[in-house]
Amino acid sequence: MKQALLFTLLIFGLFNSYIPAQCRYDSKVQEFRNKANNAGTKESSNGSQGYFQYANYYEQMCWCESELSDADMERLVATINACVQIVNSQYSSLAGKLPTMTKAKCKGMSKSSSTNNSTNSNSQSPSLQQDMMQLMNNFNNAMSLKRQGEAIAHAFANEVKRFGELGTASNPQELLDNFNYNMSQISQLQAQNRADNLTQLENTAVSALNDINSGNTDGALLSAAAFLDQREAQKEAQREAEYQKQKLIQQHKEKMSQFYWKAVELNDQSINAYYRNAAFTFSKNEENYNLAYVAHHQCFADYMKNNFSYSNTLWTQNNCAKPQETFSLENNLIPLDVQYINTAKRKYQLYTSTGSAYFKEAAVRFAGSAVDEKASAEYFYLMGHYAGLDDPIVAFTAFETAKEMDAGMFNSTEKYEEYMGVKLRLSYLLKEAIDNNDVNYLKIATAASLHKTIDVYGMPAIAYAIQQDNPDAVQLFLNDYFKDQPQYKVKVQVRETMIIAAINNSEATLQRFVEMDFSVDYKIKSQTPFEAARKAQANDAAILIAINSKHTTKYQTQIIDAAAEAHDYITLRKLQRKTSSTEHSQRITNLMTDFDEKAYAKASEINTKESYEYYISNFPLGKYLNDARSRISKIEETRSYNLVVEYKSIDRAKEFLQNYPESKYAKEVQLLLFDQLYEQGNSEYASKETFKAKSSYKAAYELKEAVENERPKELRNLKSQINTLNSHVALHFEFDSNGGFGFGTIGLKTKGVGFYWTGSLNVPYAFSEIPIYILDEDNVLKKDAGGPENSFIILDKTESIRSAIWLGLSLGATYKIAKPLWLSAGVGVGAYGQVDSYTFKEANNPSDLPTAEVQTQEVHNKVESGAVVYFEAGAYFRITKGLFLKGGVATSSKMTLVQFGIATSIFKY
Repeated sequence: MKQALLFTLLIFGLFNSYIPAQCRYDSKVQEFRNKANNAGTKESSNGSQGYFQYANYYEQMCWCESELSDADMERLVATINACVQIVNSQYSSLAGKLPTMTKAKCKGMSKSSSTNNSTNSNSQSPSLQQDMMQLMNNFNNAMSLKRQGEAIAHAFANEVKRFGELGTASNPQELLDNFNYNMSQISQLQAQNRADNLTQLENTAVSALNDINSGNTDGALLSAAAFLDQREAQKEAQREAEYQKQKLIQQHKEKMSQFYWKAVELNDQSINAYYRNAAFTFSKNEENYNLAYVAHHQCFADYMKNNFSYSNTLWTQNNCAKPQETFSLENNLIPLDVQYINTAKRKYQLYTSTGSAYFKEAAVRFAGSAVDEKASAEYFYLMGHYAGLDDPIVAFTAFETAKEMDAGMFNSTEKYEEYMGVKLRLSYLLKEAIDNNDVNYLKIATAASLHKTIDVYGMPAIAYAIQQDNPDAVQLFLNDYFKDQPQYKVKVQVRETMIIAAINNSEATLQRFVEMDFSVDYKIKSQTPFEAARKAQANDAAILIAINSKHTTKYQTQIIDAAAEAHDYITLRKLQRKTSSTEHSQRITNLMTDFDEKAYAKASEINTKESYEYYISNFPLGKYLNDARSRISKIEETRSYNLVVEYKSIDRAKEFLQNYPESKYAKEVQLLLFDQLYEQGNSEYASKETFKAKSSYKAAYELKEAVENERPKELRNLKSQINTLNSHVALHFEFDSNGGFGFGTIGLKTKGVGFYWTGSLNVPYAFSEIPIYILDEDNVLKKDAGGPENSFIILDKTESIRSAIWLGLSLGATYKIAKPLWLSAGVGVGAYGQVDSYTFKEANNPSDLPTAEVQTQEVHNKVESGAVVYFEAGAYFRITKGLFLKGGVATSSKMTLVQFGIATSIFKY
């Protein structure tokens, strides 16, 4: 297609300067070209093909304005009339019929043309003018055909794209209808396009035949080239159509799948809604009616799953049987509490059978309604039983009430375990809420008075909250404890709580009370909060109290004195951050400096890792922190080195060098590691664990720079061993004793079987120019070519010069049997041939043979040619680390060849 287009463009470029400068029909030509480009293929005979024929007609008419010879004029008139015939028979509905052209009329147009145009035409020589006229006529016709075909293809592709997208659909049937419509439209477009392409092919063929019949072979060739260009455009349009169809199918599947899952989702929502209705209805008849609708929708879910299809929407039709609604009468014959509790029992049974949580919730509600109607221990128990561990607050409250009404309610093992299970669950949830400061849950628990009845780790909830230093939990619990209590009682209880917080070192809880303006200066049983904290060694609480007390100087002095006596660096540091006393701050600084010096001196005296770690943990701002860390690193380094020397472990040596690459012991450890790896490699090699030995040797050789002065001999041996153990993939080249050669790749493995392939060729045989003869039954050979037709040759075979496999392929295996030696064996198949030497006499007549000159000729012996299977055997000897010599033989029933060659390694492993 591209060559044809370039050819036509070349002609156009060469002769562009000879096109008539102006033509009265130029506007007509452009008008019909525009119409052709805008017309779609769906218009069939009223489409772009017709408009292009009109444009072609007016293009040809332009040449009537040129001065042409009689012969050229006749060819032009024939071409115009051929176009007229096509238009009038197929496309006249587009722009009317065209008049036929005569030679006289065409010449008349030439005489009436402009002077400029005549002058330009007459300036050319008659022969050149005729050639230019014919060439341009051919070019215009071919380009017209090409543009027609491409316009048809482009219009078809554009039409198809219109139907390549599915519109928005509100339901599956609408989606399916859209899909089917678009697919049918594309199919119709394809059918119409095939018809249009056939018509265009017919037009192109008619044009080419007309050219051939008129002797215009150039025109026929250009028409054929135009056909190739059109065909490429047609194929591209067809590919576009197939792409749009596949895209449409994929869109349809995706959107139909979305409708399916949406239908499943809505159906599940309906099932859920009917479960909810069934759960919370009091009437058994209504309950059954809603459950029947659950079954109805579950049936529909199964139907959709089993019948879903992209090609129909039958799966959307719910044909499952619909339930009939029944009505219930009011029941005044049974007490309402009994009706409620029976309903609760029924709901719980439905919960166990369906798994729907709605029924469990309904069971609790109806049991509660029974309690409201008539309080009884049994009803409370059932309500707690139905609530269970999923709602332990309701369960525990109900159980506690049942227990108050009937002390023996939980005497049975089963009920007692149930009661304790709920209680333990609440204890765990309360603990988690305090630990995580879940204020919302704490509010719920407080409203249910769980902080009064549920212990956490064997202590009251408020005590655990103080111990965990959770001020929000403590405040919530106290708010409930002292609700509606007089202020003096609140004040007493808060002070007791503060004492407990001081003893537990709960700094945040104490801070909360200080922020609420509770004083820290009071006594309970002759003990102040500060004294309670000091006695419990709760230093954080003591510091907070001291800072906020009216006795702050006294309390801070006591803390400093106690810390000085105990060398308590951390307590001093905490107090220093909070005190506002310059005197106390300076004293603390002096004490901390003194403690730091003495502590580091003690750590240095002991000089162990543990002593320095103790210093670091107790003096986080100490002056000697970096020195302590450095000492620890050196101790660990020495300890690690001692373990390497003691155990002579490869892993320990590697770990040491990784952790301490700059160590003073690094050189010694590298030598030790080299020796261990070398020794390990020798042991593995002796055990024939080749790959392990190679790995150990390589690891040892990586230490070359570190040990080359101390272990030169071992390094030389190591390098030799690694080369010995390397497996190779090599390129090999070989030659045989009859002049053939071959090449291929070969695997030479240290352990196990390697493989090779060889392609072989005997150039002297395959490409020699020896004449070919045919032997008849009388041992007379006749030349295939090159001699007189009736010449006869009597030949006498003197000797076989050579025989060879002139083209072959062999496959085989290799195996190492000794340190530098591999054996190889394989099988091949090839084309075999033989060359013989003959003496002969040659003459045109048999009677002249006795006096003819005796000649000698090499002849291909075709009787001794054909396919052959051959076998190879040989050996490869390594002469350097990557170079190998080969020797061997190849033998078959026809011959035996000696082989020799060389192989070079391309990579090692």
